Amino acid sequence: MAGAHDRIYNQKRSGDDDEDDEPDEAEQRLDETGCKEEHFAVLDCMGDNHRDWRRCQDVVKALKDCMTNHSKAA
Repeated sequence: MAGAHDRIYNQKRSGDDDEDDEPDEAEQRLDETGCKEEHFAVLDCMGDNHRDWRRCQDVVKALKDCMTNHSKAA
């Protein structure tokens, strides 16, 4: 099963969306923080677990820790 990261990547690569190629605000923030992989891990986990965030606490915590470390470094 393709994860959310793969679906988003493939959509952007295939040009299926009608938006221009500029990253949106959320994508820019993820690029700035360096937490993009953690974000996609949360999306994948949520997709694999029928949107049950309780089953994804380890990856949610990893994203939170990444974002916290970025904000402390800034």
